[in-house]
Amino acid sequence: MGIQDSLTTKYEIRNTKYALRAPAYWLALAVAFIGFVARIWSLGDASLWFDEGLSIEFAGRSLPALLDTLVREDLHPPLYYLLLHFWMEVAGQREFAVRFVSLIPGVLLVPLTYATAREVYHGRSRASRAALVVGVPAAALVALSPFLIYYSQEARMYGLVACLALLSVLTLLRATRTSDAAAPPASVARRAAPWVAHSLALAGMLYTQYLALFLLPALFLYAALCGWRAWRAWLLSAGLAGLLYAPWVGPAIAQIRRLVNNPDFFPAELSLGAVTGRILKSFLGIGSARLAGLTVALAVAVWVVALGRRWLRQRDLARREALPVLAAVLPILLTAAAVTVMPKFAERYAIVAAPALIIALTLALFTLLWRGWGRWLFAVLALGALAWSAPQAWSAAHTAWEPQEDARRLAGYLTERATAEHAILLMDDAPYAFKYYYRGAAPYYGLRVGYAFDYGADRLNGVLATQPDRVWLVLWHHEFADPSGMVIAEMERRSMTEPTVRTNFSGYTLMSYRLKDTSPVTAIPTPQQAVRAVFGDRLQLVGVDRLENQGGALRWILYWQALQELDRDYIVALQLRDSQGQVSLTHDQSPSTPYLATAGFPVGVTLRGLTKVELPPTLTPGTYEAQVLVWDLKEQTNLPAIGADGRPLGIAVPLGRVEITSDMLKGP
Repeated sequence: MGIQDSLTTKYEIRNTKYALRAPAYWLALAVAFIGFVARIWSLGDASLWFDEGLSIEFAGRSLPALLDTLVREDLHPPLYYLLLHFWMEVAGQREFAVRFVSLIPGVLLVPLTYATAREVYHGRSRASRAALVVGVPAAALVALSPFLIYYSQEARMYGLVACLALLSVLTLLRATRTSDAAAPPASVARRAAPWVAHSLALAGMLYTQYLALFLLPALFLYAALCGWRAWRAWLLSAGLAGLLYAPWVGPAIAQIRRLVNNPDFFPAELSLGAVTGRILKSFLGIGSARLAGLTVALAVAVWVVALGRRWLRQRDLARREALPVLAAVLPILLTAAAVTVMPKFAERYAIVAAPALIIALTLALFTLLWRGWGRWLFAVLALGALAWSAPQAWSAAHTAWEPQEDARRLAGYLTERATAEHAILLMDDAPYAFKYYYRGAAPYYGLRVGYAFDYGADRLNGVLATQPDRVWLVLWHHEFADPSGMVIAEMERRSMTEPTVRTNFSGYTLMSYRLKDTSPVTAIPTPQQAVRAVFGDRLQLVGVDRLENQGGALRWILYWQALQELDRDYIVALQLRDSQGQVSLTHDQSPSTPYLATAGFPVGVTLRGLTKVELPPTLTPGTYEAQVLVWDLKEQTNLPAIGADGRPLGIAVPLGRVEITSDMLKGP
């Protein structure tokens, strides 16, 4: 080949690259615009929920107060809150404004996805083709991801940490580019620049969310695969990120110690496979966790086979293709493993892996199929994935991706109806979103009891001391705030009529009590009727209070105590027997509340449990004997009962006679 022919060939190759690169850029820009529209369409429409209200409340404080609050009350690093703090000083606190802080990194994820996919093939003959064939579809899938759309519309840190995590992957790919032998040697500053950028991205990621730490093993393994020099450079870069993060190490330890000492989750067992399946289901928008897991497992298997083949011929390219896969798989598995130890879980905890997973799946298909007739299959699969995502993205752009609390509607309802003579009790002690919207005259009080009954009684007595005519009880995560049902039981004791219950506020239950009695609450009252009956040497029925019968129901407060650590759940059956000894009515429930299993009972602590037996209109008026039984769910049998005097009672403990009148059977 002559010199002229060689120049012509190089010119044609260059023109081919530009011919592919230009439409790829324009398509990526169009996809980014679509992602922007999908995220901004209904940005301010939905009500703020608890976490978003907390973001605004915390970020609205002065900088010293904000940092102090994060250490004492929150469990997240400060970067997102600092950004929101300065943003709100400029843009205000409306829903649209505060969520825009999450929209920006959420939109930036789209071009970053394109750039990352393109960077994998940097310096290779098909880099421009890969940018068009891999980068654009991957960016489109990120733009249309309902999961990522949702977290780009929430005033929380998850969109930001996903963006910084992907930026960490991109900067590492750029820092480990294979040098071109024909190119002049780069200066030290130019070689160091991508590593410094990688350090900044890592530090920013860790300053945003703690679980982003699970991306580091993927970056470490990739750097190790790239050889000693790259691995050493990465360690130096990670060390610089560590130095930047050093000022927050002390506060981070304080936050973690507080979580360990006062966990905000119940003891439980989570399955590694189930958690992983739920994460993949959310990331991919597939209705079945099992199907999502099988899809990813198949893709990983295909990638491993393809990687083995490529490793023999194009080792550097195989390494670069491995990084998105490692950045997807390891954070998901490590997050799933962590929440099996600390059973507090939401799919968003692994969000750093979501964009990398989409890139990895697209790369796997490209590596496997992009040859011969396989290209058509790749095109069909890519278009099919986009067609699958588009309707979900349309729905996510218009409605909430998952049901959240409608604090706006609840607060509006109470603003109109709650007067200065009323009181509002918020359970859990979670006023942030409610406070944002509420403009009413009634004072509101936060309350979290747990098992601190003395504290709960003091808080309730402070409210009752104001002698409110009506108490509005707002239940939110009350299974954690008041697992034994102390507050509801004491409100029922003092209520003039059956409470009005409203469940039409998403995420909340609203109960309204007209009080006839504002006498003080006792932390652990002395039951009106002492019983001291023991069921199977495990549970003791300490006593019972019989409340006034209202609204066609019989009401008791039963006092229970676990005599030993319980390893199973029990059901309490309250029965009515007629004069012939026949069971006329049976009411089954958990001993305390429906959301507190007996396996969670603290040993030796007396727990009260409200028992409300609805009376069917078919019941015959007359005198009945009330009795209590305890059913062992595991053994499928009733526990034997022993009275306070040590006398065996069979399986039932009597509570006394109950008179049922025809008026009671008419209902409320």
